Amino acid sequence: MPDFLLLFDDVPAHRKWDPATAKAVADSYVAWLRGLAAGGVVKGGDRLTMDGGKIVSGTAEEMTVLDGPYPETKEVLGGYVKVSAADYDAAVAVAKTCPHLAHGGTVQVRQVFGTADDHLEEHSE
Repeated sequence: MPDFLLLFDDVPAHRKWDPATAKAVADSYVAWLRGLAAGGVVKGGDRLTMDGGKIVSGTAEEMTVLDGPYPETKEVLGGYVKVSAADYDAAVAVAKTCPHLAHGGTVQVRQVFGTADDHLEEHSE
């Protein structure tokens, strides 16, 4: 069964939540993840720091490192969950249950091409 990443954007409104609201929202994510784990769907995931990270591009001769991901728009990836699903429709069905959506967030669904071992095996022949 293929793996998919559910990629969550940052929801800026969370910075204005009072502690009780923040806890309730966090609890909703934990309950959602526990439900997915109980069903054997979750393969991993984490929340990401809110600094936006870095973008490295270029060639060996000329490298560029920028604050990322998009300095002009300040779009920040807030986190991800890796899930197993039969196909995109099934992965989207999982994404539609995510509490992130109830708070104005978006969930991008992307299929994982394969593992590092798959790539090594493919290129060793």
